[in-house]
Amino acid sequence: MKFTLDWLRDYLKTDKTPQELADTLSRIGLEVEELEDKAAALAPFITAKVLDAKPHPDADKLQVLSVSTGSGEPLQIVCGAPNARAGLIGILARSGDLIPAFGEKLKDTKIRGVESQGMMCSMKELGLGQEHDGIIDLPADTKIGVPATDVLNAAVLFDAEVTSNRPDYLGVKGIARDLAAADKGAFLEDKIVKIKGTVKSPISLKLDKGTACPHFAAIYLKDVQNKESPKWLRDRLSDVGITPKSFLIDITNYMLMDWGRPMHAFDADKLNGDIHIRMAKKGERFTAVADNKEYILSGEETVVADDKHVALISGIMGAKDSGCDEKTKNILLIAEVLKPIEIMRISRKLKIDSDSKYRFERGVDPQSSVPAINKIAGLILEHCGGEASDILQAGEIPSDDRKINYDINNFKKKIGVELPAGMAMTILQKLGCEVNQNGHVLQIVPPSFRADIQYDYDITEELIRIYGYDKIEPVSLPMDPVIKPVLTPEQIRVFRTKRLMASLGFDETLSWSFVSSKLENEIGTGHAIKIGNPITVDHDVLRTTMLSSLLPVIANNHARDQLNLSLFEIAPIFHSDKPGDQEDVLCGVLTGRTGEKSWDNSTKEIDVYEAKATMMKVLSQWGLDNSVRIDPLEMQKGFHPHRFASVKLGKVEIARFGEIHPALTEKMKIKTRVCFFEIFLGRMPVKKAKGVIKTAAEHSNLQSVKRDFSFVVPRDMPASDLISAVKKAVPQNVYEDMILFDLYQAKKEDSRKAIGISLILSPQKTTFTDKEVEKISTDVITAVEKIGVSLRIKSIEISMEIKN
Repeated sequence: MKFTLDWLRDYLKTDKTPQELADTLSRIGLEVEELEDKAAALAPFITAKVLDAKPHPDADKLQVLSVSTGSGEPLQIVCGAPNARAGLIGILARSGDLIPAFGEKLKDTKIRGVESQGMMCSMKELGLGQEHDGIIDLPADTKIGVPATDVLNAAVLFDAEVTSNRPDYLGVKGIARDLAAADKGAFLEDKIVKIKGTVKSPISLKLDKGTACPHFAAIYLKDVQNKESPKWLRDRLSDVGITPKSFLIDITNYMLMDWGRPMHAFDADKLNGDIHIRMAKKGERFTAVADNKEYILSGEETVVADDKHVALISGIMGAKDSGCDEKTKNILLIAEVLKPIEIMRISRKLKIDSDSKYRFERGVDPQSSVPAINKIAGLILEHCGGEASDILQAGEIPSDDRKINYDINNFKKKIGVELPAGMAMTILQKLGCEVNQNGHVLQIVPPSFRADIQYDYDITEELIRIYGYDKIEPVSLPMDPVIKPVLTPEQIRVFRTKRLMASLGFDETLSWSFVSSKLENEIGTGHAIKIGNPITVDHDVLRTTMLSSLLPVIANNHARDQLNLSLFEIAPIFHSDKPGDQEDVLCGVLTGRTGEKSWDNSTKEIDVYEAKATMMKVLSQWGLDNSVRIDPLEMQKGFHPHRFASVKLGKVEIARFGEIHPALTEKMKIKTRVCFFEIFLGRMPVKKAKGVIKTAAEHSNLQSVKRDFSFVVPRDMPASDLISAVKKAVPQNVYEDMILFDLYQAKKEDSRKAIGISLILSPQKTTFTDKEVEKISTDVITAVEKIGVSLRIKSIEISMEIKN
């Protein structure tokens, strides 16, 4: 947001320096990024007169000027400006002068063989506007040799960064109001005269329900004379980078910067019939005035149309064939109240950017439409003549029932500074609020131009930013001799899990929560939440599975021939738009091979068992690897029909793993199979810490005993059921490991299968006796018989490896 000190003084009576005002604005929430004193930049430049202008001997478009400063010998200057001529008085830059637009000092030079001792400047070169078609042409009676600041408008320019929650800062009036609240001057209100109609408008308004425009105001002005804007208006616009054109166009741009209030002026004679605010018709065409580009409308846009065509896409851009020009005699001036979210959505969809759209999508004061029309119509009648109709209105201004009860005693509790109720009331009233006091409670009605003030903590923020954060005295925190943990058990678990995944060779990714609805339909739950204003068409829903974020990452890497991937991410997924319906998930994905290709075939292609093994290592860190059950999942779209399983703790699904369907990987141009696992962290039990000091683990140095079993198992029984039964039968202090080493399945009609396992036992204090091993074996056989499993073969082997 750019504005000048002179413009600011239209609304602020102040004697403060520009730097003091800039510092105050930065302190109260409007960061001034640059403060430019153009008068200082123009100090070296002077007025000069062209005595003679001759053609350049070696260039058709250049002239050699003889320029006088009123003293000394004339200077020879090579100039290419089309308006350079003898008798012209302009602004001269001499050798050594710093040119504001270039940031470099001018040097004497030769141009096509002719020496040039300076430069006649344009407005753009001096940083005073965008005009650069010719050099500055001053009135013929201008004195020569005087400072440029005596004849040019050299403003003090502020350039500030406006946050999205403060649309009132997009107008000079709103900035002045906050400076007045911060005691940097007195706020000056507009003197607006209500327009009394003397003619009847030949144009009526019609507003359809269901559009993005709840209220619409307009005024018809007859027999106006469009002409060049007065100097004060041209200077105002040029100073902030807007090129003046004609009064009817300039005055709407002025209001845009003055109040932050977008408006539009139609040439009424170019309109066909009445004005209708409606939804666009699908396929309707619109040619924009700014870029002369034709847009095909989808039917989702709110438009202002006459009987034949669209004259304006509401809040965004006007049509080329309905705007004002130098021949305009009758105009229709309009002011809309619009829904910010709809303007944001449509402008992004059409890829149109404009100053009006920038303000409407942040929220324009809904109460400002009629006052703004009165102000602009009054200025048009004053400078262009003509007659006005009464103000026309359609629809209703949205109601604003915000009322905040604020306990002033809470200010000290939250901020640590005592603020008297009287001072608080003064600050809030200067900010535009209506305030009444009932004891220590302030009853506050926020102004319509401050939609960001909704709750009591907003009032606290307003008070402290104006009162001053520097008024808060620093206080040391109390020292606690016992350092208490700052991380919750859940946070500690996430931290340790990330360390574990990194140690297993996985790389962590960070991705958006927004994903593609097309991919979600392939692998998600089918109930993804749609984003009202997506940043792109490929980020239009919230993910219901982490795979929706990681699969595009894999596709991007495979497109660059990075095939061997081990990636993970811990992030939330979303089941609905309610706060409690999201949960953190650990997702790991693997593609390619376990390592680079080698002549000895020491690596292999990734399979679902690699994903399962990694998942079980994570679960074992939490002590859950022996407590879970693995069940196959029903065939789901996007997943391999025979390589997709659920991991349950009791009846709760805590994880799942599997392989992505080959058809989906081919569609996404992923070149290898993709195996994955997802662990739902919010469903995991968190163990309470029993103490900070942990005892070292004790390992036996005695010989291990390995006993092999072959069991006959029902064909449809998962191996995990058998393994779980065996583990429960073996004392935990001697159990070391169990390995499934064989699977035999006969013909399909056979209802049984054979599973071979190796049970490894580790004695603790003394070696096992035969009776001890036999008892454990008997307990195992008895335990598995209870789940319908019988013994086929048993044997015993003694491991000769001595543990260290």
